[in-house]
Amino acid sequence: MFINLAVLALATFTTPVADLPQPAACANYDKPGAGEQDCDAGIAAETDPHAKSMLLFRRAFLEDAGGDFSKFPAAIADLTEAIRLFPENRIALHERGYLYNAQGRWAEAAADLDRVVAIAPNWPEGYNERAVARFELGDLAGTYADRDAQVRLEPDNAAAILARASAELWLGRFEDVARDIDAGAKVAVSQSDKDFAVRIAKELAAWRTTSGAADPAASCNAVNPASDISKPGLFGDCTRAFLDAHDNAARAQMLTGRAMVSLLANQDEETSRTDSQIAVALDPGNAHWHSNLAFAYIRAAHSTAAVEEFSKAIAIAPEFYLYGGRAAAYYNLRRYAEALADAQKSFEMKPNDLALTVLGDLAYEQRHDSAAAKTFWMDAYQLGDRDDGLIGRLKKVGVDKPDAEPKP
Repeated sequence: MFINLAVLALATFTTPVADLPQPAACANYDKPGAGEQDCDAGIAAETDPHAKSMLLFRRAFLEDAGGDFSKFPAAIADLTEAIRLFPENRIALHERGYLYNAQGRWAEAAADLDRVVAIAPNWPEGYNERAVARFELGDLAGTYADRDAQVRLEPDNAAAILARASAELWLGRFEDVARDIDAGAKVAVSQSDKDFAVRIAKELAAWRTTSGAADPAASCNAVNPASDISKPGLFGDCTRAFLDAHDNAARAQMLTGRAMVSLLANQDEETSRTDSQIAVALDPGNAHWHSNLAFAYIRAAHSTAAVEEFSKAIAIAPEFYLYGGRAAAYYNLRRYAEALADAQKSFEMKPNDLALTVLGDLAYEQRHDSAAAKTFWMDAYQLGDRDDGLIGRLKKVGVDKPDAEPKP
């Protein structure tokens, strides 16, 4: 899954912890070039459950250190066994929480990190990682509490101070945000921290700047793809309405309007996607919010997450465009049978260009049937799709001027 920079990028824990067992095997697990085989023999030979737990953690770290999602299940299995052997192994719990966060399994991550914080309340890493899970669960007050706890433990940590500023932003505590930006910038050493300070300062300005509308909520509710969303201050109107809203459904509605402003007016995919994520977290029973997030994931080439969100939306309200979107996501994942089933179902419910495009893709790529692909893609064009992607597809089957093609 995706984490906004303003929430602070995930980081695995690498520093040895003196009060936990330090077995001799696989001691260089956090050094470049270390291999999983360095841990295997040690794990097989170790009889002490606490020491074996640490070795399993080290192998899991090696399994996930490269960021290869395909290795995460093996790493999680090692960490689960490590935790079974040594339930108080906070770095194994932390690492599994990190991996759950990376997979978008926010509730499971939060549960692991709750245990970390209970075991080691003075360890800043637990608060840092739990803040990520809490944010994605829509617990904005809890996110701030964790960011604040980390700063209290690490008062000179620029990244932690700036992450607290980001959490304060989501609560509308703009004066506190400004103070933390200044404080973080003063102690920032790395370029990434300095860039983070600049980013939060720009976000603060955008969140504060409204259009001057008497009713910010009405201004935000008027946002749609056909409206003029270039009007200055619309992002701030939606922000103000979000902060003033009295229930989560209304907050999600305002974030959805703001996501549209970010995407269409500012071409800011990351901010738009983050708002869509929080809208889902705040109002998970709304199929439209899941759909918005799913299409955002497709634009970000993260089709696995898109399938999950489309499936949640379909479970709430099975609409034709949701099946069409999931068909596209399945196609991207090369799950062609599922793509075909969803595209056909979508089209049967209502003829639409998305389903036709997927059916054309399947005909062209899987059956090597250019004639059928041309028919599907031309039908999509006739239904109104003028996207560059469809135009490119038509060129592959010899259609350079779709408007000149004879009508069926």
